[in-house]
Amino acid sequence: MEGVQRCCEFIEFESVTGLHITGVGLINGRGKGWWDISCRYHPKLLDCGKGAPTTLRFHKSNDIHMSQIKIVNSPQTHILLLGCNGVELQDLSIISSGVSPNTDGIHIQQSNHIFINNSFIGVGDDCVSIGDGITDINITYVNCGPGQGISIGSLGLDGTVSNVSNIRARHILFNGTQNGARIKTYQTGRGQVQNIEFTDVTFIDAGNPIIIDQHYCGAPNACPPTKVGVKISNVLYSEMHGTSTSDVALNFNCSENVVAPTSS
Repeated sequence: MEGVQRCCEFIEFESVTGLHITGVGLINGRGKGWWDISCRYHPKLLDCGKGAPTTLRFHKSNDIHMSQIKIVNSPQTHILLLGCNGVELQDLSIISSGVSPNTDGIHIQQSNHIFINNSFIGVGDDCVSIGDGITDINITYVNCGPGQGISIGSLGLDGTVSNVSNIRARHILFNGTQNGARIKTYQTGRGQVQNIEFTDVTFIDAGNPIIIDQHYCGAPNACPPTKVGVKISNVLYSEMHGTSTSDVALNFNCSENVVAPTSS
């Protein structure tokens, strides 16, 4: 979730405990008008993308359960979890155009104990994006595509300290995605990413199926190297198979300054 300043939400739950949302139901964000003035496609446009709302936001909320809901065409992020604890999302359909900018399916920030299960996510950005301050995320039986895969990061922008741990993605299908299992950190950042697992993953014509980039930078020459960096450790890849549209299916672009990840 990058490049757009958060403005507002269509639907927001804040400081709620014990909420159950069940379908069958449809939320249509009607986002095309926002996509058409996005910074991705119109970088010279004054106030490009400014004010594009998130469709559904949970903020500082606990014990949240949502199932059998369909969310389509969000102006940007479809579901945002911010400062939440104990969230279960399952049997969801999240759909936008593959070229819709900044339309993450589910973005998680400063949250713990999140379970995403048995869902289809096809969007223009990350199917699931995991930001800073995260521990204990389980993602199972998710079909992702189109989109940019499941991403941890980007972390460490402007030298910030980031901590992410205990992320498990199992029984995942990446179908025609730009990336697959991705971890990306700014070389100017600090902190650590640890105990990450991707198991039983299938790729169908995915670009960059497995990628770790510790030299991520939003703009050329904007991220001078430092002697710190975000340390990545204890990363497991197991039962990975499928096809890639890129010549390099596995790319570890690791920092010279911090410990590199392990894989098997």
